[in-house]
Amino acid sequence: MNNSILLSTYKNITSDDTFWKPLISSQEKQEFKTLLDNVEVSLKHGTRSVKGAALEDLMTFIYSRFVGVEVQSNVHLRDNQIDHEVIFPDFGAPNFVVNHIGLKIIGESKNKQESVSSREVDNLDGLLKIRNSKLGVFSSYHSFSKGRNSVWEKGEGKRRKLALLSNFERIIIGFNVKDFNKILDGNNFYTLLKEKYHMLIDEINDDDVEDNHDSYHVNLLSTIEHLYSIGIIPIEHLDTYKQKIVEKYGNTI
Repeated sequence: MNNSILLSTYKNITSDDTFWKPLISSQEKQEFKTLLDNVEVSLKHGTRSVKGAALEDLMTFIYSRFVGVEVQSNVHLRDNQIDHEVIFPDFGAPNFVVNHIGLKIIGESKNKQESVSSREVDNLDGLLKIRNSKLGVFSSYHSFSKGRNSVWEKGEGKRRKLALLSNFERIIIGFNVKDFNKILDGNNFYTLLKEKYHMLIDEINDDDVEDNHDSYHVNLLSTIEHLYSIGIIPIEHLDTYKQKIVEKYGNTI
């Protein structure tokens, strides 16, 4: 009997921990915590260059935990500089990478007190075009700026509009201090990346999404609870539906 398995099959049935190494040992967690502490301290007391370097060091650590990738820092172009380019191998990348985000991630870091602006989102989208990349990742202490009454305004609105204009060929997601603490607690960065990618696209495609500040999966879970409360969803299916939402988009915490 042939007990061999194709690599193309194996790489897509193993866990996300195969492709991004989560923080397990106390030494790894302490190293990450030191980098994260530097980001927070520099945000309060550092110069602009010190702030930027601290966050870029943290992201270099995060990106370098992908298995078999090339991480390039401070990539200089003619008129621009890219904080990080993460290049996946042509052979062996998981299907999500190949089919959705492509083999190159462009990472930009903004360590500042303000939220990510629409202009900064627009600039990253321009870098994606130049570098022929499908996915841009903003790392920042805070998230994308939002309008008072609509998710289609400011930085959050800009990334949604750009995603639509490109027919979802270019997607911009963000990681902030809350996400970094999730990673410190043992969450997988690659898993979080996939959840954020799917959540943005599915939320944009959902015509029934209202303009509020709850995240998409929070709204979905509320809808499930409501459908159960009015007798549409039987109790034996409630936990299954809720678990499927968590599996695709992550926990609400």
